[in-house]
Amino acid sequence: MEQAKLKCKAKEVFLSVFSKTLDGSFKFNDYTLITTISKFIDTITPIEGGLISLGMVVDYMICQSHAFREWDKWSDRFSASWFFSERAISRFYESKPGLKFYENKWLGELDIDREQLKLSFLSKEEHPMRKFIHMESEEGTKMRFLNQDVGYGLCVGSTLMWSPMSEACRKCNYKQKCLESLKFTYPELYRLRTE
Repeated sequence: MEQAKLKCKAKEVFLSVFSKTLDGSFKFNDYTLITTISKFIDTITPIEGGLISLGMVVDYMICQSHAFREWDKWSDRFSASWFFSERAISRFYESKPGLKFYENKWLGELDIDREQLKLSFLSKEEHPMRKFIHMESEEGTKMRFLNQDVGYGLCVGSTLMWSPMSEACRKCNYKQKCLESLKFTYPELYRLRTE
């Protein structure tokens, strides 16, 4: 990922992870945040051998959020630079592998899944499930018994369900029911299809 794009994504990841885990109402100075994140990316680029993945950035932000999880202690004097200081970078790179277990446990208490969080920052073009957004090969199955209970059952059992580009789905009376099934069965596909 090119540096400018990575810096924008890192800012997006930071704000999202921070608001979901620590404080959704905390406000940051935009210029200071961008400057701090740019310096952080420039610092870790050589450490990562020039290849920084979005997944690594998400793991880094989770590690830092976990360090400040007792937010009441820090909220009155917190600065975004604390997330990106040399000490914070050392905390991430020197953390023991077992720390991820405790981070995941903490995220679970907040109803957040690390892998889903990572996937949520990928654009549709980069997403590994992009080829499943619309499956033209499913149209025949979806058209069989259209708008009938048996057709709905066939569709849910044999296809990836509702798709915004599907002709059959546009005509179907079971759209809402199908969307609920899609959300339950394939939450990431649901997110991609409804964005």
